[in-house]
Amino acid sequence: VAFHAEFDETMLRRAFAEHLGIDFRASFLDLALQAPALVKDAKPGTNGLDDWIAHFSIAISARHQAIADAFGTAQLLQVLLALAVRQKIATAQQLFKLARHHRWLARVGRP
Repeated sequence: VAFHAEFDETMLRRAFAEHLGIDFRASFLDLALQAPALVKDAKPGTNGLDDWIAHFSIAISARHQAIADAFGTAQLLQVLLALAVRQKIATAQQLFKLARHHRWLARVGRP
């Protein structure tokens, strides 16, 4: 689980390859994709982690520090999972599918 997981995925793959000689392949639940797919009423421009933390009034003591960002991301995950359950989304596979559909709709210019 990450916010803008592409960065984390790239860094982890590089580190696994360099230090362990392992081709690291994992599925990442990217909250940057999940949040807009689950929250239809967010104001336009709600894109970054700071935006979503503010949207849900999540209180964290600091930002742009690894532990604080991880804590904020974890709290955001909890909120989004609760929203997913209310929308009858019960599995990780359904969350991945939701993100794929939302990303495709955004590309073709639909909300």
